[in-house]
Parts: sequence; C-alpha cells; structure tokens
Amino acid sequence: VQWTHKTHSVVKQVHEYGLLDTRMVFSHAGGADQQDIDLLKEAGAFVATTPNTEAAMTVGPPICFRDDLQGADSVCALGVDCHCATSSSIVNEMRLALQGARGVDSVKHRQAGRIPAKAYGTTDEAFNLGTIQGARALNMEDDIGSIAVGKKADLVIWDALSPAMLGAAQQDPVMAIVLHSGVGDIEAVLVDGVFRKRDGKLVDVEMTEWREDGVFGETDQKVGWSDVGKKLLETQRKTIDLIPELNVKELEHVLTERFSSY
Repeated sequence: VQWTHKTHSVVKQVHEYGLLDTRMVFSHAGGADQQDIDLLKEAGAFVATTPNTEAAMTVGPPICFRDDLQGADSVCALGVDCHCATSSSIVNEMRLALQGARGVDSVKHRQAGRIPAKAYGTTDEAFNLGTIQGARALNMEDDIGSIAVGKKADLVIWDALSPAMLGAAQQDPVMAIVLHSGVGDIEAVLVDGVFRKRDGKLVDVEMTEWREDGVFGETDQKVGWSDVGKKLLETQRKTIDLIPELNVKELEHVLTERFSSY
C-alpha cells in the first residue's frame, strides 16, 4: 500500500488495529517517516520498494539508502512491480536504488564545495536488498535468499566472461552484477534445483491444465517462451483494440481522485 498524505500512514493505522506483524509487506512507502520505520522494525514487517516505479509515478523517493530514515534498509526489500510498466529485472532495481541515492548524496557535497571521500552506499548493500532481504520479507530466509546447506537451490548464474562483465567480475563479482550486468549475461537460472534457464536460453516448461476440482493437472505438452510470447501479443492486440471503446478520460479522473485522497 502506498501512502503520500502527511496525515495518513497505513503503517500507523495497521498498528492501531493490532494487525502489524511479520505477515505484513507494504508497497513503496514513499511517504514513510521515522515513526513508520520504527514501527516496522518493532513488528518485523517489511516494505517492498520498487525504485523504477517510484521514480516514474512520482511516489518516491525510495525508502532505501536514506539518511533521514534510520534503519529503513533493515525493513526494506527490492521488488519489480508491474512488468508491463517497468523492467522485470531485480538487478536493475539494485542499480537504480544505489546510483539514485548516490546522485542525491552528491548534491550536498557539491553545495559544500567538496568531493566525497567514498561513494555513498555499497554494491553489497544493494545486492542484499534484492536477495536475502526479499526472503526475509516473506519469512522465507530459511529456504531462499542465499546459498547455504539445507536451503532450496534457487540460483542465478552469471557469465563473468561476457563483454559487459569481463574485467569487473575479476575484481568484485557482486559489484560486477549490480553495476555492469544485464539479463543477457545470465547463463542459467535454477528454481528449487530445476533449470528454468540454461545455456543462456529459457527452458521449455510442462503445460498444466485447470481441472474442475480446482487442482492443476499435468499434461505431456511442453511450452516454450515463443509460444507464451505469441499468446501475450495476441492478448495485447485484443486489449489495444478495445481502448477506443473505453472512456479513458473518466478512468484517469477516477484514479487521480482516489490516489490524491491518500
């Protein structure tokens, strides 16, 4: 839930209802203040921040890497929000969060006529916000979020010899991922030990069907990304064809009115 009005805090409201606990993950929190952060820390609740969306939709700034919100990073994890509106890459969110915060931090140094001794924030911190912190937000840190004996094999493997990462990865692999990598540099992805991307290509998946008893049934049919892509484009075309029939102006008015009431 995003809130922007100074007199309205979703965190405080949920706390007053006695519902604020580890099951809560709030969205964006661009209007959060220090009391909100303190309440989140005390309850073990989290915020999913999506810097791309918060910058594009003016619901920021992101709550991570903030000097004015002490302890915010400990209750913050990175997300990607709507893939139709922003990038679906968590690494892009790491990069934008860190570099955006560095840009903001540089202003005070320039105004003081000095150059900072070191860059604001670290790539390790950004990497953690996009990995283990997400697992903690979902109360799944014992299963995912890092590589350890007994955890699920949820792994992303980058090609450190790719044109984008070569050189940087030899010095600092985490820094190379956060600042240099793109999705094309990902060699393989495993989810719970099963390859979903291998040799740089998405792996075909087994198709399931919805049964009347509400359970997904297995089939022998395999589906590749091109099949999924064709269906998505078909749905997109149908949606675009419907737009002229919709009262878009009225929809914009209703959405603007409702969001401004927060």
